Amino acid sequence: MESAMFDAWKRRRAAHRYSEAMRLINKSDYARAKSIGEELLRIQFSGGWEVLALVERGQGNMGAALRVLQEGVECVPSVWSLWKLLGDTLSDLKRFDEAFSAYQNAISLGGADEASVRYNWALALARAGKADEALDQLRWTHAGSGPLQWRIPALVASVLGDLRRFDEAIAACSAALAAISDENGEGHAQLLGAKARVLLLKGDSADARAMALEAVSKRFVAEGAWVLREIAPLRSLAAKSWRIIVKGRWPRPVDGETAVGFFRTFELVADEPDEAMTYIRPFEPLQAGDSLKVESIECRGPAADQPKGVYWASGHIFHRRDDDSPVH
Repeated sequence: MESAMFDAWKRRRAAHRYSEAMRLINKSDYARAKSIGEELLRIQFSGGWEVLALVERGQGNMGAALRVLQEGVECVPSVWSLWKLLGDTLSDLKRFDEAFSAYQNAISLGGADEASVRYNWALALARAGKADEALDQLRWTHAGSGPLQWRIPALVASVLGDLRRFDEAIAACSAALAAISDENGEGHAQLLGAKARVLLLKGDSADARAMALEAVSKRFVAEGAWVLREIAPLRSLAAKSWRIIVKGRWPRPVDGETAVGFFRTFELVADEPDEAMTYIRPFEPLQAGDSLKVESIECRGPAADQPKGVYWASGHIFHRRDDDSPVH
């Protein structure tokens, strides 16, 4: 009896720490989240692999995330969420056939969140150029509540755009935008980015650019970033790939704190750092203004064959401006 009570306490404790790690990841507090992930693995809680993989993904370290997840599914092959996250990571790395197999494994396990798995499976199919198969997968996917409420219509719009069914794609985005709250910044950004991409494919460059700028000012949206790069693609023999961390003053309170600064990491292509900052600024609040500065720069080599612009951005890491301590 005493052992059973202890095991129940340990499970509750592990679940609480897992939830805390997810909260920290959502705030881009990766150092503290990683510490909890390592703690969870020490007590043999499978969510530890998920936490550590999400930490690596959040920092753009996809290879490291893949290694964590491969170890995880080898040690505990019965956990559907590890297979799903493995599929997501393989999809991001363009290893699509392996991603499809991972999603199939996730679906086959009991208790899987089938809507989430099928959505990401459809995303991988779309990335692999299998638009019709992606739509078939999405027909099995029901949003319910939560982020899938906007992610599913955004993906439907993207796939319909690839099939040149532009009016259907725009209608899907417009209906979803009308259905979500104005306070839902992430949802609005994703749908605006998807609609901007369709408009550009349709040939409406001016509206596409305006919508993409609105999207990326709310959240980093891959479709919005793609539109801004591709609307008038610029290449240069002098172009290089950069990883730049910027810092600035956040214009709004965060968790009741008013004197808040932030750090954010960008991966982009530009000739030199000053030009890179012109691509970064639209992704930050206009009110950040002159406070936006470079914290560190890493040049990753030539990129003459790639259009200039932003390819990836982390979340914001907030801190108190007086002592650099994180805002939790």
